Amino acid sequence: NTLGMSTFGFLAVLAISGQDTTTGISYDGTTLYDDFHYPAEELSEAAALRKTLPTLTAISGNTASLSAGGSTATVSEGDVAFGTWHVRALLVPSQMVVLEAKKQRWGQTVYLSKTGPVATLRMSVGELAGIVQPQFNFTSRDSDYFTKVTSDLGDYPSKVAANLSKDGEYSYATMASALAPQRDIVAIGNAVDVVKMVVTHAGRVKCGSRANSDVQNEGGIVELINQHTAYPDAQTVLFDPADHVTFWPEVFENSKTGLVGGSLNVANVGSYSASVGKGFELVAFVPTAPTTEGAEGAAEVPCVYTPALNNSFIADWPSHVASVNFPDLKSAMSACDAALTCGGVTLRPGSAGPYELRANSYTEPSPNGETSWLITNASKAVCHALPRISGINYDPAVYVALREQSGSSWNAGDAVKFFAMTNTSATNKTAPQPITSAEFYTSLLLREKEFSSLFSGAMTLSLPGSDGQRQIDMAAVGMLSSLNNYIGNQSNYGFGATYWSYGREDNGSLPLNWLSVDDALLDWGVCDITKNHMGFFFDNYIRPSGEVDYYTWGGAGDSVGVYGRLVDMYLKIGRLCDCESDGWSVQHLPAVESIGSYMLALQAKQRGVPAPAYATNLLQGAPEHDWSGTKDLYFYNNNVWVMRGMDLLGKHLSMQNVSLGAALLAGSEELHDAIVKSVSSCEVQTPSGSFLPPYAEANAKPYGSMTESREASYSNFRFFSEPLLASVLPADVESGWLNFHNQVGGRLGGTSRWSTHLDDMPTAGWGYGAIQNNKTADFLALLYGHMASYQSRGGFHSTEQLSYLGEGRYRSFLHFADPDPGVVEDVSHSYFASEQDVSFCIVSEVLVSRLTRWQVVFEDFYRDPTVWLGRGAPSRWFVPLDDPSSGGFAVANAPISIGRVSYNVTLAGPSTFVYDVTVAPAPGKSPKSASSVPWAVHFPVAGATSGVTATCVTGCSVDSVDNTLGSVRVAASASHFVIQGVLK
Repeated sequence: NTLGMSTFGFLAVLAISGQDTTTGISYDGTTLYDDFHYPAEELSEAAALRKTLPTLTAISGNTASLSAGGSTATVSEGDVAFGTWHVRALLVPSQMVVLEAKKQRWGQTVYLSKTGPVATLRMSVGELAGIVQPQFNFTSRDSDYFTKVTSDLGDYPSKVAANLSKDGEYSYATMASALAPQRDIVAIGNAVDVVKMVVTHAGRVKCGSRANSDVQNEGGIVELINQHTAYPDAQTVLFDPADHVTFWPEVFENSKTGLVGGSLNVANVGSYSASVGKGFELVAFVPTAPTTEGAEGAAEVPCVYTPALNNSFIADWPSHVASVNFPDLKSAMSACDAALTCGGVTLRPGSAGPYELRANSYTEPSPNGETSWLITNASKAVCHALPRISGINYDPAVYVALREQSGSSWNAGDAVKFFAMTNTSATNKTAPQPITSAEFYTSLLLREKEFSSLFSGAMTLSLPGSDGQRQIDMAAVGMLSSLNNYIGNQSNYGFGATYWSYGREDNGSLPLNWLSVDDALLDWGVCDITKNHMGFFFDNYIRPSGEVDYYTWGGAGDSVGVYGRLVDMYLKIGRLCDCESDGWSVQHLPAVESIGSYMLALQAKQRGVPAPAYATNLLQGAPEHDWSGTKDLYFYNNNVWVMRGMDLLGKHLSMQNVSLGAALLAGSEELHDAIVKSVSSCEVQTPSGSFLPPYAEANAKPYGSMTESREASYSNFRFFSEPLLASVLPADVESGWLNFHNQVGGRLGGTSRWSTHLDDMPTAGWGYGAIQNNKTADFLALLYGHMASYQSRGGFHSTEQLSYLGEGRYRSFLHFADPDPGVVEDVSHSYFASEQDVSFCIVSEVLVSRLTRWQVVFEDFYRDPTVWLGRGAPSRWFVPLDDPSSGGFAVANAPISIGRVSYNVTLAGPSTFVYDVTVAPAPGKSPKSASSVPWAVHFPVAGATSGVTATCVTGCSVDSVDNTLGSVRVAASASHFVIQGVLK
């Protein structure tokens, strides 16, 4: 594919609070963003670079012989071959030499053997002097810019973005022009690692795990602008480049953070100050390490308790204990010692105990004169320590390559240093240890091979332009970073110093973790990992009653609707993957049947509760963890998902467990009828379209803004978006909710608003609903807005909550000020403020992966069985970038209900487009005919006068054409079919 061209912004000289100055690009909302992470010139430069790649003719000892263009050279590590290729390492046992070339805005590392390249890894950092970090200065042109951003209910940044496009269509570049980026953090941990490591935009390597204690004493990952300022919270820093270079200013004039290989969990950081000619480049990753071979017993160390803490209590009761009440302190402590989920003992005068086992790891003030004894060593692997598990790395290492540069170019004297360190060495204050270049690059190649193996057989994409490659990489990283946040097969919500940190508690039971990450993996065809993950969930988090065992989430748990979603996930796995040959479906069916029985029990219990006419036969219950105390309302997100889950499971069991299947189908029908009647009674018509409140309510007042209240914010957050994934509610209701989200203050820069800031955590439903309801512009706004304005732009880091305010290099933090160098301000505060919009969140991290799949291949599985191809493809994918042969896009091996589909879209002329489609059986599953499902393809009719004329060239027939939407519905008669569309 030919990389598209972008427009450079105007040059400006910016002062950084009296420090070094930088000549960079300044964006004020009128200039199209030039993506310095994915430069437009890269493809042509890469083609030219390939022609200069030498041939390896011999390697032994500390030298290698290379030839290129009729010349030969004998080189050693540190040499430069033929004026272009830096010799990074000689891997003599493997008979390879590692070479690296630097272009102005990107680089390339090649593992070269005698037969040619073994691996080619893209480097985000090119020449250090070539780094030009974008600056944002919106208020220089419009002092009210952020006032408009905040007050405009119609998404002001998206309007700014649309004005930067020729046709008003959203793209990464246009959305990136309207808001400043968040700071880059790279997640470099692996799934086998018991704690997770990150690299910040300053090149510092940190461990993002907080201990199970009432005070934060480690785990922070936040990085300030001023790199001389003390950290604003407690952090475990494994490696600080400042300790190993001669020049470390308060802030480098230009910095860049990205990834090695485009989508590997390998950090690449570069910083440079031209005024002094100094800078550094760093590469860091967690190598694959030997893991525990077998289970090891935990040390027999008694729990240690605090003295009596008067007027305090410990919240929540521990799970999996026979009793929480004891007559005396000694017996209570003994029971607490034996209970893995016990955090201490609280004396509650007047209770049956009166000494009660409690779960939390911290105390709270008691207004009732209670007294508590808190365990102090539970998190230190000495008290309540579980046996070590086979296959887990309990002390992950980090490898770092660091090169300091003096002058504007990479000189022979700018030697590369290689280091290794572990989490244990960091906590023990042991200095990083030197390693050889061969150790470093051998391990790096292994990381690349493991990544390739991990996604072997998964869906692959070819998208046009530099922004197309960015999207491919962000989709891949979303899945890789999220699944690497698991520990083996056990999920966790994220990492960092916030409440979901690894060291504090088991947050793996939260279904949203699994329903987001594993749905993405499943949609991309990563079946084995998905099955292992969900099998772990069904085995460990579903009680015999069918209830989710939430462990440290306590009795609050999550929504009632997740039970239907878990059933749906089980059945989708069986639909798309081979679950028969290994017995996966049979093994986990009892857990899923118990969920079905639990949904029926909820329904039976509900029948005995009097309800208003508009809520008759609907289920009550909490709609979301944060609303766990609200159990008396009839939320639609719960009801539509329980109804769908009962319906699908009932049909699935019709030939296996007839009685349970029949009961589920009857229950689903009853709930469906109740939903229909309730919607009819509660739906309100407004100028913005239909409005259905989040729960059954007569004469509900439509929101004036989707963030006007806590209820409105949570409706925008989850109550409205989650039902869109179910495809149960009427189209006018779904369209109405989409209108309120997109036009009544629910969206900002394409991303989802919550109260005073952004929160894209459970926002996938907005994308799903938009594409299913043919609101393509809104779908593209979310996809490219999230890529540009929510995830970080180089390391692709995503968090739960985020500010949208701020300019300069980065946007502002959400909860505290980060002063520029030279400005004195107190940055000390509680851990939550400094980490809430920094800590990693897998649910929002994987969003680009999910949206990209729906963009290119969309199959609903419930409401409409049609397989859509290119339904969310932007018009620019159909337009030639430089020549008629360069447009188009391709998808290979996408899982659908009847197998795997591959297709490519090519341009047969200026207004003629061809879809070439092939359907193959899914691995391990019986072949199914392409004619067994309806098909639809999308053509870019936005610029056409009267739509498209469609013809089936082979293997199909055209059923209908919608010239407004550009959709062509097709009936396939063969596994290979071709459709041609000509714009009129």
